[in-house]
Amino acid sequence: MQRRKTKKGFWWWSWLLILCVVGGVAGGWFMGQKLWDIAPKEYHSTATLRANLLKTYEGKGNNAPEIGIRNPAETATLRDLESVEFLSVLADEMELEKEWGMQQSEVIVRLRDAIRLEFGENSELYITINLSDPIESHTIVKAMAPLAVERIEFLNEQLRKAGQNAVEERLHPFKQAVSDARTDFISLLRAYGVTDTPVIEMDLSVYNNISADVLPAGLKWEDADRDLKVFQAEVKPEVMHWMKTLLPTSILQEGELPTEISGPDLEPFQSRGMLVGLSLGLIFGLLTQLIFWKLFS
Repeated sequence: MQRRKTKKGFWWWSWLLILCVVGGVAGGWFMGQKLWDIAPKEYHSTATLRANLLKTYEGKGNNAPEIGIRNPAETATLRDLESVEFLSVLADEMELEKEWGMQQSEVIVRLRDAIRLEFGENSELYITINLSDPIESHTIVKAMAPLAVERIEFLNEQLRKAGQNAVEERLHPFKQAVSDARTDFISLLRAYGVTDTPVIEMDLSVYNNISADVLPAGLKWEDADRDLKVFQAEVKPEVMHWMKTLLPTSILQEGELPTEISGPDLEPFQSRGMLVGLSLGLIFGLLTQLIFWKLFS
């Protein structure tokens, strides 16, 4: 009989556990709502550019990137638009050090955290600014878009010059060999009193009867010129690549003033709150149930 009475008394006070659990879950849900209300909100504003990039030369017919691999020119552009050099220009133009009350290094870090860059399938470059102030997000993306256009054009020109200079450096030994052979041949003719100034398109054999050493000099000039032309034919695709005309980079869509919150989401706050409330409700509910059962059983 005592055992039945004890068991009945235990279950009699179990409503305290149920109340604590229900109250903890409900309280956790509302607490999650309150924490979300005071949490910093994120607002993003996105500008879209038509980014026409000059690609690095990787050999004839080898400029298309493999599927799933970003083009090296895109990677270099994204890296540059997040560089200290570029972000310093943006910060100086907008006077963000004064606006945010930070040192330039701190401004750079905050800008890097706020900027999201991504290329689309058709050379679109999406520039997104994600900050807790919608007006700031909109203002910064509007200032950054035209600077990014100028920067991409600058990078294209720098890459073009570097490529052309690289080709010229490889051509230089061949051109120098032609120049030296021509100079030697003409100097030899002058030594024998010939005042003509021959060109490579001429039949140089007409000078062979002047002296036995004229023939080797003429052949040396012709061989050097032939080597130059062969190499020029080899590098012609690369030369044409660096001479390629690109459409200018342009702004397709300016960033709009964000009106909706981009983050954080409400559900994770409420879920965490309900989980904490459930745990606390179980703990305090069991303790309260045991205390009341012992006192009033």
